[in-house]
Amino acid sequence: PSQMLEEWIWDPAVLARFARHVDGGEPIPPGLVARMKAADEYGKGLQVRQQMFYAAVSLELHRRPPEGLDTTALVAALQRRYTPFRHVDGTYFHESFGHLDGYSAIYYTYMWSLVIAKDLFGEFRAAGLMDPATARRYRRAVLEPGGLRPAAALVQDFLGRPSGFEAYRAWLEAVLMRGGLRVAACSEAELLAMPDVVPPRLAFLDDASSYDGRMASLAKLRAHPRLRGVPVVVLARDADIESF
Repeated sequence: PSQMLEEWIWDPAVLARFARHVDGGEPIPPGLVARMKAADEYGKGLQVRQQMFYAAVSLELHRRPPEGLDTTALVAALQRRYTPFRHVDGTYFHESFGHLDGYSAIYYTYMWSLVIAKDLFGEFRAAGLMDPATARRYRRAVLEPGGLRPAAALVQDFLGRPSGFEAYRAWLEAVLMRGGLRVAACSEAELLAMPDVVPPRLAFLDDASSYDGRMASLAKLRAHPRLRGVPVVVLARDADIESF
């Protein structure tokens, strides 16, 4: 997948081969690349939820009978389900959603292919991004056969197993482990009773089953003296991110 090839542009050693200052010719500093990567990672939870929303819009609009379908109401309901944002009356996002023409019902393949790309890239991460043997194996197993075989078979030939979700899960969870952000897999009462110092940012796994319930938990957390001024992320245990 093309999304796997994008990984190379975030590697300082790869960029240093050609990304040089226009005047002095110095290679791009690794620190700058790290800051660029951090900026790219910022808000990726929202980005993933938004992509799920787009995928749901694509699928749901095409799998329902068109007679009597209120497309605006459907899209508003999907936005409420998949994102922390709410539909604004008088707006019609789906009327300008260009991917409905061409992708039809299968916009979900964007995220599906990203799952596969993260898994494939694990082979290069382990061997080195510029490792000739891994690159040659990828070319022969995936690129050369092209459309002659099912894509899943090509991926399995390269990985030596069917593609899995773990690499994608690790990518999603990585942002939760940087910059002092803690994931507290506990109840609200247990979280507020924790004796240690509150980190600069904090994520809370909530048991509430509804959006309103999670918003109530968020409001209570923000009002607590120990958490004032601390950015809080509320994550449902079903992995539905609601606010931060």
